Amino acid sequence: TVAYGTAATAPANPSRDGYRFTGWDKEFNSITADTTVTAQYIKTYTVTFKDWDGTQIGETQIIDKGSDATAPADPTRDKDVQYTYAFIGWDKEFTNVTSDLVVTATYSATVNKYTITFVNEDGTVLQSSQVAYGETPAYNGTPSKAATSQYTYTFSGWNPAIVEVTEEAVYTATYSATVNKYTVTFKDWDGDVLSTQTVEYGNGAIAPADPSREADAEFTYTFAGWDKAFDNITGNLTVNAKYDYTVNVYTVTFDSNGGSSVEAKDVPYGSKVTKPTEPTLAGYTFAGWYLGGTEFDFNTTTITGDITLVAKWDIKQITIT
Repeated sequence: TVAYGTAATAPANPSRDGYRFTGWDKEFNSITADTTVTAQYIKTYTVTFKDWDGTQIGETQIIDKGSDATAPADPTRDKDVQYTYAFIGWDKEFTNVTSDLVVTATYSATVNKYTITFVNEDGTVLQSSQVAYGETPAYNGTPSKAATSQYTYTFSGWNPAIVEVTEEAVYTATYSATVNKYTVTFKDWDGDVLSTQTVEYGNGAIAPADPSREADAEFTYTFAGWDKAFDNITGNLTVNAKYDYTVNVYTVTFDSNGGSSVEAKDVPYGSKVTKPTEPTLAGYTFAGWYLGGTEFDFNTTTITGDITLVAKWDIKQITIT
C-alpha cells in the first residue's frame, strides 16, 4: 500500500524457467492510483560449443531469443598416426538463436605420410620416399650385393617383411649366399689338357695321374710335380706339369777300318767330340775320320745323336833304289 505520489518498492526479481527477467511493464515510482505491475520476460536458449570428441569448449552460453552466440577461440585437434587435422569451422550457425544449440567443431583430415627407407645389408640407402598411411611401400627394382670370390648372392627379401604404412620404417635387404665354383684345368708342358674339374671355393682339386714327356734329341724328361698349389681353390686356375730334364749323352764310335782299335767316347748333346789317338795300319798312312763319305770336322761339329766315324787310309809310298 503506497501513499499517493510515492513510489512502490519492487520485490526481488522473479525467475521463470527458460526465460530471462527483463523488468516490469510500467513505472511505479509515483503512484496515483491502484496499479498492477507485471513482470516481463524474454525467451532464452542454451548454446554449447563442443569439440570433435564431445568435450565442451568454454562455458555454456545463455542467449536471448534472436541474439547471437559468441564462438570461443578456434580449437585444435592433435594429429593421430593416420591423419593431421585442421580446424575448418563449426557444424551449424549460431546467429539469431531460436532454439537450444550444440555447436560442434569440424576439422579437415590430411592423411599422414611417413619416410620409408630401403637399405642394403651394409647400411647403404637404396631408396627413401614419403608414403601415405595405409599404403604398402614398394622398392623399385631388385637390390643386389656384389659377389665375393667365395660367394654369389641372391636377393631373398626384406627384413622386416613389408607391411602397410603406419609409421616410419627401415627395410633391410637380405640375401642367400651360394658358394662359388671354379674351373681347375691341369695341362701338360705343351698345353694339352690333362684334366678339367669344377671345384667349390676353399676345396682342393684332385690331380690327374702323373703325366710323362717323351725324350727328345737333347733331353730326357722326368715329371717333377705341378707349378702351383691347388689344395685351396679361390678362383679359376690353370695348373701346369713340371719336368726335370737331363741332357742326353750319345756314343761316338770310331771304326778304325782295319787299323788299331780306338775306344768309343760318350758325348753330351750339343758338345763336340775330341779327336782320339790316331790308329795305325801297316803299309798305310792315316788320312782322317769320315762320316758318310765326308771328313768329320772336330772343330765345328756338335753331337746330336749316336754316330760312327770311319778311319780313312792312304797306301804308303815307298821309294826303292
